[in-house]
Amino acid sequence: MGQQTMQKNACLAVCALSSLCTIHMVGSPAFAEEAINQWSATTEFEFENSTAGVATYTFKPSIGYRFGDNKIDLMTELSQDQISGENPLSGKLELRYKRYFTGPYGFNPEIRFGIGELFNNNANGGNFPYYTVKPYLTKQIGPIEWFISYRWRDAFDTSNNYQSQTAYFGGEYEFAKGWSIEPAYFHKWEIGQETNGFEIELEHVF
Repeated sequence: MGQQTMQKNACLAVCALSSLCTIHMVGSPAFAEEAINQWSATTEFEFENSTAGVATYTFKPSIGYRFGDNKIDLMTELSQDQISGENPLSGKLELRYKRYFTGPYGFNPEIRFGIGELFNNNANGGNFPYYTVKPYLTKQIGPIEWFISYRWRDAFDTSNNYQSQTAYFGGEYEFAKGWSIEPAYFHKWEIGQETNGFEIELEHVF
């Protein structure tokens, strides 16, 4: 079985689990005891290392609003390769919608859709629009909400060669009222290379 087929099967498996769990929709597990209508501010730092030995550092602040089992946020991103001059500072602006569900046995699916614009990326053809689809499966164990997810990303114009699939594993821990931290490991498959990385997200809800 080819690598791309395995990646697509993994994505389909997460989507299938999410679809199965939606039979039991009753709200979000993380805040089931209260109605959710709140703003959130998120700061995410990401380190990514390719098989070619080129590291990329990424900073992703976002602001969002959650209403019940729905969340809309606007994410901005600044990214640069470790090797100066190899790739200038590039950026993104992405509008995202996320839907939360509650499933059986504490396994709770989520799915997020995004539409964005990539700016100043010489490696992928400059500025162009793209989309993302990212299903999740979460499970609360003690104070940590563990999750696995799989993101599919591509440009609307496939000639930009921006397709990637990324698998994530991590957990979210609320360390103070309204504050949570979410570290995660990821592995990304892109056209012509694979990368591994680590990200850490700090979120404040208010």
